[in-house]
Amino acid sequence: MTRNAYLGIDKNYNGVTFLIIILTVIGVFWLFNKGVLSGKIYFSLFLFGVGSLFLIALWFKEKDFDIPIPVASSNDQAVGRLILGILFTLSLFLILSAGSFIKNYSLAFAPINSFSLNSVDKESQSFASLVLQTDPGWFVWINGITAPGLEEPILGFIMVSVGFLLTYILMSMFNINFENNRLAFFIGAFVFSGILFMGLHLFNDTYVGNNPQLFTAFGVRIVLNVLIYIGLGLEFAIGAHGSNNFIDMFINLGVLPAGFFTLPGAIVLFIVVGLALYAITRFKSVWEETFTIESSI
Repeated sequence: MTRNAYLGIDKNYNGVTFLIIILTVIGVFWLFNKGVLSGKIYFSLFLFGVGSLFLIALWFKEKDFDIPIPVASSNDQAVGRLILGILFTLSLFLILSAGSFIKNYSLAFAPINSFSLNSVDKESQSFASLVLQTDPGWFVWINGITAPGLEEPILGFIMVSVGFLLTYILMSMFNINFENNRLAFFIGAFVFSGILFMGLHLFNDTYVGNNPQLFTAFGVRIVLNVLIYIGLGLEFAIGAHGSNNFIDMFINLGVLPAGFFTLPGAIVLFIVVGLALYAITRFKSVWEETFTIESSI
């Protein structure tokens, strides 16, 4: 396993992922400011994620194991992996849309967007209600950027890192050498993240009484975690997750293309087009760096 020296501080990062994080934080604070229940829970997830990352860094600072950071080391690599994730989801959609699995597939990728935590008047709040309360542009921003930009780093990195910590402690209790059992170490971390993902989706009204879709969500989380840590990175997962949400907004929710004709939606469209143009103009470098894969497992 490649050592990243104290949570990867010596690793080169990229501006593209940083931009996604900034846009995600803007969306989280917009939801929180609007008093939307889902926004409060996302804001809590954001604070929980930051706090967990800080505690993990302190714990592993003096340990002989460093948490792998599955983030692209350059802008070319980040853009390429985002696009690869988008194409991955589009390919799955085209393949599965002809069968009976597309409903489960789409819902499994859906953001945590409809909580069963009801208000005093028993009216469940959801992201879908934002389409009625506000312009569809913010819906596009929240669904297309904030949801994958928050969930993937938290569930695909921070919660996996918490799983690493718990597995580390458990293996240490039984005097198991984790360097000689790295696969078990990663399995423990991935399962923890998947269980948490299921737990979060229990708050989702769409999954009430539908255990097959709930377990589908668990499976999707595990698959994404494996793809992230074999070398495709968080950018791949963000692209795959965001692409699914855009498909859902276009086919099921009818938010697109109208959402792009608002200021927030236009900004999202500008970013998507900009990333595509970047990849075209730097095709050779993007192609080469996208498939420069360094597995953490």
